[in-house]
Amino acid sequence: MSGRTRIGALAAAFLTLTLAVAITGCAGDAPRPRPSATALPSGVSATMMQLPSDVATRQAQILVHNSSEEELTISSVRVDDPRFAGVARRLDGLVSTISPGVTADIRIQLPLMKCAADDGSTATSTPTPDPVPLATATTAPSASPSPSPSSTATMTGPPSTTTVTVHYQLGASIATATEPVSTPVPFLEDLYDRECLAEQVAKTASLSISSFTGSAQGQPADLALSIRPTGLGAARIVSIVSTTALGFDNGAGGTATAFPIGVEATTAGAPTVVHVPVRPARCDALALRDDRAATLFSLTVELDGTPGEIDLGMSADVRDEILGWARTWCGIAP
Repeated sequence: MSGRTRIGALAAAFLTLTLAVAITGCAGDAPRPRPSATALPSGVSATMMQLPSDVATRQAQILVHNSSEEELTISSVRVDDPRFAGVARRLDGLVSTISPGVTADIRIQLPLMKCAADDGSTATSTPTPDPVPLATATTAPSASPSPSPSSTATMTGPPSTTTVTVHYQLGASIATATEPVSTPVPFLEDLYDRECLAEQVAKTASLSISSFTGSAQGQPADLALSIRPTGLGAARIVSIVSTTALGFDNGAGGTATAFPIGVEATTAGAPTVVHVPVRPARCDALALRDDRAATLFSLTVELDGTPGEIDLGMSADVRDEILGWARTWCGIAP
C-alpha cells in the first residue's frame, strides 16, 4: 500500500470513528426507552382521591408526587378496578411536567359501576312502565336530621384491587408503569354501594324531581319529588337529605338537613308526588356557584329492610331554576 493510500485509509477510519462517537454522544443525550415497569420508579408515588366538587360529575384525581431529583413527565393515565364497567381515564389529554418535590393533580373520569345481579351476572336496568296519573302527598318537615341507621345497604361486588397505569419519562428513562393505587379516603366503596343500590331501587320505582316552584325571600320554595312504582318490587323512600347549599324548611324559620318522605313503593302502589319545602342552607356565593354539588340531593331508602343512600338527579333546567331562585333569595348577584 502506498503512503498516500495508507494516509487515505487512516483518514477514512478516523472519520468513521469520529462519526460513531458523535452519534453515540447524541444517543446518550436522548431518553432511552425501557420495557414497561411493574411499579413506579423510586421517588415517585401516586394516590387517588375525590373532592366534594367531583362527586356530581363522577370524577376523581390522581395525585402524583415526585420526590426524586429529576423532572418527571406524565402523559396518559388510566385506572382499573374490578368494580368498574369500563376504565377511568385522564380527562384533559395533556402532559404534566412535575418538578422535584412537587405534586400534580391529574383529573380522571370514572366509568359506571359493574353491579352484580342476584345470579352473579351483570345487572341490567329494568324498563319503567308507562306512568299513570299522579296522586299528591304532603308530609311534615323534620326539624333535625333523621337518625343514622344502624346499618346501611352494602352491595356485594368483586374483590377490588385498584391499579393505576401511567406513561412517564423520568430523566433519560421512558416507561409505562402499573401498580396498586391507594385511596386514603376509600370513596370507591361508597360510590359502588350507592350506584348499585340505586340500580336495584330503580327496578322498583322511578324517582325524580318533577318540578320546582320558587318563593319570595324568607319563604320556602317547593320541590316536587315524583315516585312512580314499576310494579316489579318494593322499596321504602324514607327521607331526602340536604345538599352542600340547600336544606329544608323546619316550620320555625330554620333549616333542617333532612325531610321525611315515608312512601312505600310497592307492586300495588300508586304514583305519588311529595312536596318538599326547600330553602338555602347558607347564602354562600361560592357554594351556590357549584351548580351540580349544590343541587345533588340524596335519598335515604330501605330495600329488603336494609337502609342505604342513593343520589337524586335532576334535569339541567330544574337545576338552573333552583340556583337562580337561591341566589335571588340570598341577594347574590348572578
